[in-house]
Amino acid sequence: MKPIRIGVCAVIASILFGALAAPAAEEPITVKAGEEFEVALDSNPTTGYSWRIAAPPDKVILVLVGAEYRPDGKGMAGSGGKEIYTFKALAPGETTITFTYVRPWEEGQPPAAQKEYTVIVQEAGEDRQLKEMQTELDRLHNETWDERSRY
Repeated sequence: MKPIRIGVCAVIASILFGALAAPAAEEPITVKAGEEFEVALDSNPTTGYSWRIAAPPDKVILVLVGAEYRPDGKGMAGSGGKEIYTFKALAPGETTITFTYVRPWEEGQPPAAQKEYTVIVQEAGEDRQLKEMQTELDRLHNETWDERSRY
């Protein structure tokens, strides 16, 4: 019975440490240029761990707008929550953001978790073009009325 237990522990350990060795690849995030989006990561600061951006995105494509912690529920001591990172898509392209869950004072230690997000930023698209066209039409319409009122 003992060898099986050790074998099971070895398998579980290899699964856990294997999973921590490589970043967990999340579903790609697709946004349009000009839009903001959030990445929400489960967190519990009472453990000393927090998320850090280990590999920042291409700054031509994305910019970090802000980061905050939102506790779950009633914010009871020791309960977890989410660390929210807000980004703004600047230009079309594809980039990657890698987060690590670490205790900042434990330098040189492997992260407890790691997540990697691929972000695909598309052209602003028809919505923006339609808005620009409507603005131009409104401007031309106002100019036409201004000229007619002169007569």
